[in-house]
Amino acid sequence: MNKMSVIPAIMLLLGSASFGASAPANSATKNVASATATGTTHFVASVPATGSTRLAEAAPAVASTIVSESAVDPATVPKTPAKRGVRLIPIANADLRAGWTTVKNGKGARGLTGSAMALPAIQLPGKGGIILPIYAFSGSVSDRVVEESILFSSRQTHMLSLGYKNTITGNWEGKISGDGAWAITKETFSEKFGKGLYDYRDLGGRASVAWKPKREGKEEPVTLGFRYFKRAYPNFKSLASENQAFLMQVNPSAAAAIADKEKHPKDFSGMEIDAGAERWLIETLKGSLGYTLALHPYADRYLRSDQGLITDKKRADAIHRVETRFDWLGLEKTDIWTSIDYLYFGSTGNNYDPSQPDYAYTPHFYQFSDLTWRVGGTYQLPFGESLHPSVNTSLGAGLRNYSSRHAQDANGVNLKPKQSESTLSADLGVNWPINKWLGVVGGLGGEMVKSNNKFTRYLKYSYNLASVSLGLTAKY
Repeated sequence: MNKMSVIPAIMLLLGSASFGASAPANSATKNVASATATGTTHFVASVPATGSTRLAEAAPAVASTIVSESAVDPATVPKTPAKRGVRLIPIANADLRAGWTTVKNGKGARGLTGSAMALPAIQLPGKGGIILPIYAFSGSVSDRVVEESILFSSRQTHMLSLGYKNTITGNWEGKISGDGAWAITKETFSEKFGKGLYDYRDLGGRASVAWKPKREGKEEPVTLGFRYFKRAYPNFKSLASENQAFLMQVNPSAAAAIADKEKHPKDFSGMEIDAGAERWLIETLKGSLGYTLALHPYADRYLRSDQGLITDKKRADAIHRVETRFDWLGLEKTDIWTSIDYLYFGSTGNNYDPSQPDYAYTPHFYQFSDLTWRVGGTYQLPFGESLHPSVNTSLGAGLRNYSSRHAQDANGVNLKPKQSESTLSADLGVNWPINKWLGVVGGLGGEMVKSNNKFTRYLKYSYNLASVSLGLTAKY
């Protein structure tokens, strides 16, 4: 028996946090090891609401490691002002799951995913507001790398945030926070800790306001937020920069054009504005609408000309995302929801491939649009009512179209049609509380991805995935 085969059993018995973890997806994969709303742990889960693979470099734009307000909802903190002194309100949760993912006609992979969050909220006296220090961890480890699904053998993300929330006046609330994140990845187990090519660090802050009027006793919040951050990949350098000495020997003019450029081509600044609203359409039907605009100018990533020469212009991305959701709460013990999300990832980033006989130059190489529809529900089982065991399920379909990137044939030659992908997914999960602190979670999941890109030397663009997971969840 090899060492990895006993890890899931040991970790589940010990109940410790997972080692390894979740970092941003890069140009060759999706978000790895993210738990879906159904309780299924996908070791190849798509970025939420995109429903598609190959996020190119969009993942950092739409799947921030900074914990959102919905992930750690300050509404869970009692709003009653502390009459005497300062009041500590600790909130925490953790999740650990063992799972298995397989690709059709390929080898499977065993692994662990884990997450933990601690929020020791500090409620100040009277109307002094609430201080919100947050630590969050997410991680995964797998016994093998599967290029179609699991790019990293281990990955982990640590997030720290210090925020302050208070009532401005009446139904208006405000919140500010300073946030930081550190993601550590290992593509192989022999790779040194902290030396991963896709390790990154975030540092920034966020400010938001919320208006929370009530209609017929039901809250209908309207929110507006702004976030600024800087992301740095300390270990990532471009091939042109790393091979400059060799390039100087074979093409001195090209080496001179690169000079000190692209030593850190993945680093960028992020500015994001988001707005959202919820409204009860009828007594049992709630609708929500959200919009996010993200601007990501790159500090050291330069565009190429249609002849492949490096220019003085830098890459910049603009991401638009619209999210809609409807929740129907009209059935006893059953909640049904559906969502439609649209993502437009605009980018000036281009690509030049001199090996291509045609279409060697591709403007807007990373630019795409993505439409995803999902429907799901939660059913509370008719027994164990004091603990509320439940079954969750969802179905999804997604379509992604690249505006300029060409599909390739089996030999990697660019074709005239643009690259596109379609995705179908299904999840089934169970949440079975043992007591009010501890519960068992498990799930099944499947995903079918079909692409017109037939080049499979490095990655499969069309494949079928299946996954199963079982684990424990704890909350305080």
